[in-house]
Amino acid sequence: MRNKFFSGLLALLFCFTPFLAAVAEDAQPELPTVNSILMEQDGNRLEYPQLTGWPDSRVQQRINDDIILSANITSHMITFASLSADSLWGLQVSYDAYATDHVVSFVIYADGKMPNNRQGHTVTPLTYDLSTGKQLKPAALFADPEAAQQWLEEAAERNLSSEMSNYESSGSILPLPVERFSLDATGITFWYEPEQLTTVSGKPGACRFDYTELQHLLITDGLPADLCAISPRMTADEQHTLVLSTLEEGKLPQLPVTLGDAMTDIIDAYGLSRTPDEFPGGRYFVLEEPIFQNILLISDAMQSSYEGSVLEGIQLRRGAFCGLLVGEATRKEWLLVLGEPQETIEMTENMAYDYNLPTGTCDIYSHAGNTVRFYADENGVLAAVQFERK
Repeated sequence: MRNKFFSGLLALLFCFTPFLAAVAEDAQPELPTVNSILMEQDGNRLEYPQLTGWPDSRVQQRINDDIILSANITSHMITFASLSADSLWGLQVSYDAYATDHVVSFVIYADGKMPNNRQGHTVTPLTYDLSTGKQLKPAALFADPEAAQQWLEEAAERNLSSEMSNYESSGSILPLPVERFSLDATGITFWYEPEQLTTVSGKPGACRFDYTELQHLLITDGLPADLCAISPRMTADEQHTLVLSTLEEGKLPQLPVTLGDAMTDIIDAYGLSRTPDEFPGGRYFVLEEPIFQNILLISDAMQSSYEGSVLEGIQLRRGAFCGLLVGEATRKEWLLVLGEPQETIEMTENMAYDYNLPTGTCDIYSHAGNTVRFYADENGVLAAVQFERK
């Protein structure tokens, strides 16, 4: 199940610096309180967020009123009241929330009988400036919104085209709905209207970017800095230490899973897009949740089911591993950070075909019982990173 509320304190951890370490522990920023308004009856559930206790009551009221209006809550209430145990369709309305002392961001999901009396799915992303109560626009994040939209659309076309088997064939990736976005501790998600792009399961499509992918587009101060979205520059020694600690922990900061987690728990929480794909020695899992876009989860090669299987590995085909960005970092960079690999494998055409990776090289480093593989294409550019149990 989705986490209902991600504390803004988590965002502060991602931008922790020696300077912040010197700040007194009691100097924590004030965060808004998100309360759930919940109705349940005959298996139907309607839950939506409202802010309470925010110092500026006018801002709080503006946000609460807009949530009800923009997420169609009143219409869902009317539908909810009309349902019974014998109704053909039910209704499930839920939400995710993320808050800092500057913004609050919601994603409100509705599934079942819609206000038009048809069955459907809707997703409503709402992100608010806590100083004004108004919904945020892309200009609050991007130095040049028009240039950012062009880059984002080109990236969306690349990223989603490789996953179009997960979407209805009649859908359209472009234009990217840049006004419909949600924020969280590690990135931004753009949400499509269901009329434009839906998954094969009928849910509205989405396009996800981690902040690490957007450094060249973000404003370097203001809101992105407040969100800790600006990645600090690291020395090679700092990156080396970060790689070692990541291998020791078995977890990437941008993903809510850890090596060794039960696959049944992961799939129950984040959905499975399609039957797992096989490769020599294991299976790739493609999940529905946008945060896993262009990221493959790896388990064992058992074909009967995945009950009892655990997360053996994570393959990043976008985003960053300890500051090394897929599609941009070069082999020279990770050799500078980590030194010579413990093993290098030449990715021949046959191997590249079997693993759906480009021809080139695979550099392998192991530490603390876990392994990282850096796949470089023939130009020496990072094509994928695989983080796995040894």
